[in-house]
Amino acid sequence: MTGGKHYKGIVLLGLLLVCLPVVTWKFALAGTYSAMRETSRLNRALAGYGDFTPESISDSRDYTTDGDIITEGLILDMIAECIKTGEVKVTEYQPYTGENSGGMTVKTAEMTLTGGYIPIVRVLEELENNVQACRVKSVEFEKTRELRENRSVLKASIIVQQVIQDPT
Repeated sequence: MTGGKHYKGIVLLGLLLVCLPVVTWKFALAGTYSAMRETSRLNRALAGYGDFTPESISDSRDYTTDGDIITEGLILDMIAECIKTGEVKVTEYQPYTGENSGGMTVKTAEMTLTGGYIPIVRVLEELENNVQACRVKSVEFEKTRELRENRSVLKASIIVQQVIQDPT
């Protein structure tokens, strides 16, 4: 009956050799690897745009439009494709109307998104590339702790502006 004691060290060493790499991958390397893949994907996308020089970077998009997508909340419909997966949630949306000067009005919206870093960056990419009428002015990330669920939450406060021509 004492023969099992001789193999206890070998069994524990075997468990350590099997479990240690799995646990290391799960808790330390998996997130790093997915972030590295996402970074390389974005680098390949940027490489397709060519070289950037100060002369070649001209903001040729027309940020003026007749439709108000901020006050009416249509900007949320435009990014709904990124949000519908459930990885990102819009927890706050506050539209503001700025000053009216020279027949132009500046509309500003402050959105607060919660979710993972990569899904939030995908929403930002959607806002910058596909929502032509608006411009992202500011992004601020904040990591907070939810006491009810005892977990960390990443929040991104995004400020978006739209210039609208006043009807004459």
